[in-house]
Amino acid sequence: MYTPKYSITNKILKHVGIIEACREVVDHAPLLPYYEKEFRKDALVRAVHHGTHIEGNELNLTQAEQAMFGQEVVARERDIQEVINYRKVMEHIENVKCQMSNVKFNIDEELIKNLHRMIVEKILATERAGVYRTTQVVVKNSMTG
Repeated sequence: MYTPKYSITNKILKHVGIIEACREVVDHAPLLPYYEKEFRKDALVRAVHHGTHIEGNELNLTQAEQAMFGQEVVARERDIQEVINYRKVMEHIENVKCQMSNVKFNIDEELIKNLHRMIVEKILATERAGVYRTTQVVVKNSMTG
């Protein structure tokens, strides 16, 4: 077993104490409303960008932010609409969560279907929104080929 060789000096203890005191100040400092708003916006932009990017959206972070806030972006219309829809869904979830802060938030099939309708708006045909995909399985008989 490795045993590191070090000694705790008064100088080290003093610096650890200073670090702990600084951390307490930061942990208990109020966050100014402006900065909180900016942090929330940045978190939303990143969540939307990465959430759509993992599904194949080709917008970069800057383009996603521009599309989210109505600025013109040169890109596939589908990618732009995905980002807009994803933002709307994230905001919808936050609003529902805030309205139901004292009630248990229930995730059920109808909520999932409604979120799907929102996320594919103007991307999929209306009759396919909020509907499960079905796959047809073709089974070949080994006797007939």
